[in-house]
Amino acid sequence: MQDTHLPVKNLVFKDIVVEIKKKAILQNVWGRITSGELMAVVGPSGSGKTTLLNVISGRQHIKQGSITVNGQKLNKALSRRMSYVLQQDILPSKLTLREVLHFTAMIKLPEKMTDFQKKKRVDQIVSQMELEKCLDTVIGSSWMRGLSGGEKKRANISCELLTNPDIIIVDEPTSGLDSSLAYKLMLNLQSLARNHNKIVLATIHQPSSQIFHMFSKLLVLSNGKIVYHGDAKNTLDVFSEHGLYCAEHYNPADFILDSVQGHSQKVMKLIEYAQEANQTSLYSDSIATENDEGPSPNGEVTLLISTQEEDTEKWPTSFWTQFRWLAWRNFKQSKTRIVSKFEIFRTISLGIAIGLLYFQTERTEDRIRDVKGLLFFLVVQWSFQPLVEAILAVPEDKDLLLKERAAGYYRLSAYYMAKMFVEAPLAIVLPMVSFLLVCLLAGLDNPGVLSLSVIIIVLHAILSQGLGLLFGVVFLDIQWGLTFSTVFILVSMLFVGFYAEKIPPWLQWLKNLSFIAYSYNILVMLEFGNDIPIKCLNLTTASSFGPCKNAVDTVPSYTVVETANIDIPLYGNIILLISLLVIIRFIGYLILRFKHRPVTAK
Repeated sequence: MQDTHLPVKNLVFKDIVVEIKKKAILQNVWGRITSGELMAVVGPSGSGKTTLLNVISGRQHIKQGSITVNGQKLNKALSRRMSYVLQQDILPSKLTLREVLHFTAMIKLPEKMTDFQKKKRVDQIVSQMELEKCLDTVIGSSWMRGLSGGEKKRANISCELLTNPDIIIVDEPTSGLDSSLAYKLMLNLQSLARNHNKIVLATIHQPSSQIFHMFSKLLVLSNGKIVYHGDAKNTLDVFSEHGLYCAEHYNPADFILDSVQGHSQKVMKLIEYAQEANQTSLYSDSIATENDEGPSPNGEVTLLISTQEEDTEKWPTSFWTQFRWLAWRNFKQSKTRIVSKFEIFRTISLGIAIGLLYFQTERTEDRIRDVKGLLFFLVVQWSFQPLVEAILAVPEDKDLLLKERAAGYYRLSAYYMAKMFVEAPLAIVLPMVSFLLVCLLAGLDNPGVLSLSVIIIVLHAILSQGLGLLFGVVFLDIQWGLTFSTVFILVSMLFVGFYAEKIPPWLQWLKNLSFIAYSYNILVMLEFGNDIPIKCLNLTTASSFGPCKNAVDTVPSYTVVETANIDIPLYGNIILLISLLVIIRFIGYLILRFKHRPVTAK
């Protein structure tokens, strides 16, 4: 892959101050790392290691400080020269490693590259990270076997390496790995720095002595302050100068972590020494000569990378390319749920049961209530099922979506459209099959009416699915989403007018908010809005159907609509149904875009 960018020589961060809820997390943290170096950030838990990485990657707002690369300003687009590998390995669990890398290459590598070039790039990274043996293994999850911990971590790093970044930031790469896997992974990172001239910055919690000696530079944090920053090989000498001596054959990393715990006088002297080094050492001289503008008073992080050719394109691939591959991945990830034999069995078996219960219902005055009840049941059925499925679908993508949005993988609009497209069969095919099966068995088989009713039930299912997506993105929590949706649907059912025909005047406005009412009213008007006669039985007791009280033999079907207390005409209900469908989907997108926006560098 041809690189149009000048090589990155150094990364400098200076006087970083971070406060969260008025609590100081980082206090005047500074440092410098050059290409070809592996710098480790170590310190006790809660010392601010991950926060520092978030700041450098632009994912954490800062109160004060500056971050520069090569000492030159650059636009936001080229901040993609920096990759960030999170501590948690967030990957689509049901895809194989080959599929994950293929998807990432197609999304992140520019379209001017051919498919052959992209494949060659993937093969190069696979060889570099020694992943050939597990290419066809699924990623896996806590309930599905897949890649091992070390393989997942290398897979995560591989996805970030595809774009050939100059700066690689890795948070706790050895977390959860045994000593052998941890050592092998750190060898890979060391190779990236030395052999490929990259800047590699990693937080390490408790490195072994073997891993410790791989570090070019070391930055030691304690309670958000720098205790030491410099060459890793000089760390013990500096500590010994301040009265902290490491015993022979003792792991230097363990000694350093044990020494900086708490607020001892010796540690405070080390912190003072580090601050003096910031003012007078070679690092300060280097920073001063790099045309650094100094701490930004408003906490803005600026990423500065020198280039030959400025990249004016915000995204490496077009909307349609992103849509295509997101739809492909979404289908692969959700295939067992979208094309589910259990859903097909449930839909068909329930449809047969309902159809047999209402089998060949006659059009007589005593069965009118049954037909309306059947239509109401079908609307309610296809309110619950698509809505619940959609609520379950959104939170399972939450972590992956937030990670990829923060890294600038794709447009949110492409993700949202692909999500709706792939989920569509659940809201189209199954409702259509169920409705046709039930209506044919029940004798509601007027061709014109049936075809229009099928369209309405499909639109209603799509609307219900949209509501599920909306509740899913609002809560991003399955339990809250299911709880709220259950209450919402049950309340909507009450105000349809099927259970309670007379609604108190001060609650009438809620009827307009019942999405179930629009679809139910349309189905009733389609089924009974014609001249097909309804047979009156001339019962000796008072008829429950008013028009049959006049001792007539038949009445036209439209009299059912006239007595149904439907205030809005057919076309009005259809317009409201379609409008609500579009509005709900759009609101879901806006909430996902603005409420759950990831923090990125400005």
